[in-house]
Amino acid sequence: VIRNGTSQTIDFWLAALPAQVAGCMFEASRKPTAIDAIPKPDVAITHHGHNMSSFETPGSDLAIGRGLFWSVIGLISWQWKDVPQVITTQNPWRDNAGYDKVYNAILGVASVFPSLTIVDTHKLYIDAGKAPILYRTNDVSPVYHPSDTQGNDEGARLAAGALMASFRKAKKAAFSTVSWMEL
Repeated sequence: VIRNGTSQTIDFWLAALPAQVAGCMFEASRKPTAIDAIPKPDVAITHHGHNMSSFETPGSDLAIGRGLFWSVIGLISWQWKDVPQVITTQNPWRDNAGYDKVYNAILGVASVFPSLTIVDTHKLYIDAGKAPILYRTNDVSPVYHPSDTQGNDEGARLAAGALMASFRKAKKAAFSTVSWMEL
Protein backbone atom coordinates (compact mmCIF):
# COMPACT_ATOMS: atom_id res chain seq x y z
CA VAL A 1 0.00 0.00 0.00
CA ILE A 2 1.54 3.28 -1.07
CA ARG A 3 -1.15 5.55 0.26
CA ASN A 4 -4.64 5.02 1.68
CA GLY A 5 -7.36 7.21 0.26
CA THR A 6 -10.97 7.37 -0.78
CA SER A 7 -10.88 8.83 -4.31
CA GLN A 8 -9.68 5.84 -6.34
CA THR A 9 -7.90 2.53 -6.27
CA ILE A 10 -4.49 2.03 -7.83
CA ASP A 11 -3.57 -1.56 -8.62
CA PHE A 12 0.09 -2.56 -8.71
CA TRP A 13 1.34 -5.67 -10.45
CA LEU A 14 4.85 -6.86 -9.72
CA ALA A 15 6.61 -8.39 -12.72
CA ALA A 16 10.06 -8.36 -11.15
CA LEU A 17 11.35 -11.67 -9.86
CA PRO A 18 13.11 -11.86 -6.47
CA ALA A 19 16.91 -11.91 -6.67
CA GLN A 20 16.80 -11.36 -10.46
CA VAL A 21 17.75 -8.45 -12.68
CA ALA A 22 15.80 -6.17 -14.98
CA GLY A 23 14.61 -8.09 -18.01
CA CYS A 24 14.05 -11.45 -16.29
CA MET A 25 10.34 -10.68 -16.30
CA PHE A 26 10.53 -11.14 -20.10
CA GLU A 27 12.60 -14.33 -19.99
CA ALA A 28 11.15 -16.74 -22.56
CA SER A 29 12.20 -19.86 -20.66
CA ARG A 30 9.64 -19.01 -17.98
CA LYS A 31 6.28 -19.74 -19.57
CA PRO A 32 4.19 -17.85 -19.11
CA THR A 33 6.62 -15.00 -18.58
CA ALA A 34 6.02 -12.80 -15.55
CA ILE A 35 5.01 -9.95 -17.84
CA ASP A 36 2.38 -12.04 -19.66
CA ALA A 37 0.31 -12.36 -16.50
CA ILE A 38 -0.21 -8.60 -16.28
CA PRO A 39 -3.03 -6.79 -18.09
CA LYS A 40 -2.15 -3.58 -19.94
CA PRO A 41 -1.44 -1.05 -17.19
CA ASP A 42 -2.08 2.68 -17.04
CA VAL A 43 1.59 3.18 -16.20
CA ALA A 44 4.62 0.86 -16.01
CA ILE A 45 7.10 1.43 -13.19
CA THR A 46 10.58 -0.04 -13.46
CA HIS A 47 12.08 -0.43 -10.00
CA HIS A 48 15.26 -2.48 -10.20
CA GLY A 49 18.62 -1.76 -8.79
CA HIS A 50 20.61 -3.61 -6.18
CA ASN A 51 20.74 -6.90 -8.10
CA MET A 52 21.79 -4.93 -11.18
CA SER A 53 25.09 -3.89 -9.61
CA SER A 54 26.97 -6.87 -11.03
CA PHE A 55 27.30 -5.46 -14.56
CA GLU A 56 30.78 -4.93 -15.93
CA THR A 57 32.27 -1.44 -16.23
CA PRO A 58 35.25 -1.76 -18.58
CA GLY A 59 37.32 1.41 -18.30
CA SER A 60 34.70 2.80 -15.87
CA ASP A 61 32.21 2.90 -18.76
CA LEU A 62 28.53 2.46 -17.82
CA ALA A 63 27.35 1.42 -21.31
CA ILE A 64 26.50 -2.15 -20.28
CA GLY A 65 24.41 -0.98 -17.33
CA ARG A 66 22.63 1.66 -19.40
CA GLY A 67 21.93 -0.97 -22.05
CA LEU A 68 20.32 -3.27 -19.49
CA PHE A 69 17.87 -0.58 -18.42
CA TRP A 70 17.35 0.70 -21.98
CA SER A 71 16.41 -2.81 -23.14
CA VAL A 72 13.79 -3.17 -20.40
CA ILE A 73 12.25 0.17 -21.36
CA GLY A 74 12.11 -1.04 -24.97
CA LEU A 75 10.60 -4.40 -24.04
CA ILE A 76 7.91 -2.69 -21.96
CA SER A 77 7.21 -0.35 -24.90
CA TRP A 78 6.92 -3.38 -27.14
CA GLN A 79 4.62 -5.24 -24.73
CA TRP A 80 2.32 -2.29 -24.03
CA LYS A 81 2.41 0.33 -26.78
CA ASP A 82 1.75 3.90 -25.60
CA VAL A 83 1.87 3.05 -21.88
CA PRO A 84 3.81 5.74 -20.00
CA GLN A 85 6.81 4.55 -18.06
CA VAL A 86 8.39 5.58 -14.81
CA ILE A 87 11.81 4.43 -13.66
CA THR A 88 12.86 4.70 -10.06
CA THR A 89 16.28 4.72 -8.56
CA GLN A 90 16.82 2.79 -5.37
CA ASN A 91 18.29 3.90 -2.12
CA PRO A 92 22.08 4.05 -1.93
CA TRP A 93 23.89 1.44 0.09
CA ARG A 94 24.27 2.72 3.62
CA ASP A 95 27.97 2.03 4.19
CA ASN A 96 29.53 2.46 0.75
CA ALA A 97 29.01 3.68 -2.82
CA GLY A 98 28.42 0.21 -4.32
CA TYR A 99 25.06 1.14 -5.85
CA ASP A 100 26.30 4.35 -7.46
CA LYS A 101 27.16 2.76 -10.83
CA VAL A 102 23.57 1.50 -11.15
CA TYR A 103 22.26 4.92 -10.15
CA ASN A 104 24.45 6.65 -12.72
CA ALA A 105 23.42 4.15 -15.42
CA ILE A 106 19.74 4.96 -14.73
CA LEU A 107 20.43 8.72 -14.82
CA GLY A 108 22.28 8.23 -18.12
CA VAL A 109 19.29 6.50 -19.68
CA ALA A 110 16.85 9.10 -18.34
CA SER A 111 18.99 11.97 -19.66
CA VAL A 112 18.59 10.83 -23.27
CA PHE A 113 14.99 9.68 -22.93
CA PRO A 114 12.95 12.80 -22.07
CA SER A 115 9.57 11.03 -22.18
CA LEU A 116 10.63 8.70 -19.36
CA THR A 117 9.60 9.89 -15.89
CA ILE A 118 12.30 9.35 -13.26
CA VAL A 119 11.64 9.14 -9.53
CA ASP A 120 14.98 9.72 -7.84
CA THR A 121 14.74 8.21 -4.37
CA HIS A 122 18.53 7.73 -4.28
CA LYS A 123 19.03 11.49 -4.08
CA LEU A 124 16.51 11.72 -1.25
CA TYR A 125 18.56 9.27 0.83
CA ILE A 126 21.77 11.17 0.04
CA ASP A 127 20.12 14.48 0.95
CA ALA A 128 19.01 12.90 4.25
CA GLY A 129 22.63 11.88 4.96
CA LYS A 130 21.85 8.15 4.56
CA ALA A 131 20.44 8.28 8.07
CA PRO A 132 20.31 4.85 9.75
CA ILE A 133 16.57 5.27 10.38
CA LEU A 134 16.03 4.97 6.62
CA TYR A 135 17.41 1.40 6.55
CA ARG A 136 16.26 -1.90 7.99
CA THR A 137 17.92 -2.92 11.20
CA ASN A 138 16.95 -6.61 11.49
CA ASP A 139 17.75 -7.77 7.99
CA VAL A 140 20.25 -10.08 6.40
CA SER A 141 21.61 -7.12 4.46
CA PRO A 142 20.65 -3.95 6.39
CA VAL A 143 23.00 -1.80 4.32
CA TYR A 144 20.92 -2.35 1.17
CA HIS A 145 17.25 -2.49 2.09
CA PRO A 146 15.17 0.51 3.07
CA SER A 147 13.20 0.36 6.27
CA ASP A 148 9.64 -0.84 5.87
CA THR A 149 6.84 -1.93 8.17
CA GLN A 150 9.15 -3.80 10.57
CA GLY A 151 8.65 -1.15 13.22
CA ASN A 152 10.33 1.62 11.24
CA ASP A 153 9.00 2.74 7.91
CA GLU A 154 10.93 5.98 7.31
CA GLY A 155 12.79 4.64 4.26
CA ALA A 156 9.63 3.22 2.69
CA ARG A 157 7.77 6.46 3.46
CA LEU A 158 10.48 8.49 1.72
CA ALA A 159 10.28 6.36 -1.44
CA ALA A 160 6.47 6.24 -1.43
CA GLY A 161 6.27 10.02 -1.02
CA ALA A 162 8.51 10.52 -4.04
CA LEU A 163 6.40 8.15 -6.13
CA MET A 164 3.14 9.82 -5.06
CA ALA A 165 4.61 13.25 -5.86
CA SER A 166 5.28 12.07 -9.42
CA PHE A 167 1.68 10.82 -9.71
CA ARG A 168 0.33 14.17 -8.45
CA LYS A 169 2.53 15.97 -10.97
CA ALA A 170 1.29 13.66 -13.75
CA LYS A 171 -2.32 14.59 -12.93
CA LYS A 172 -1.49 18.22 -13.67
CA ALA A 173 0.40 17.55 -16.90
CA ALA A 174 0.00 14.17 -18.56
CA PHE A 175 3.18 12.23 -19.17
CA SER A 176 3.81 9.50 -21.67
CA THR A 177 6.67 7.40 -22.89
CA VAL A 178 7.29 7.06 -26.59
CA SER A 179 8.51 3.63 -27.58
CA TRP A 180 12.27 3.89 -28.10
CA MET A 181 11.85 1.97 -31.33
CA GLU A 182 9.76 4.88 -32.62
CA LEU A 183 12.29 7.58 -31.69
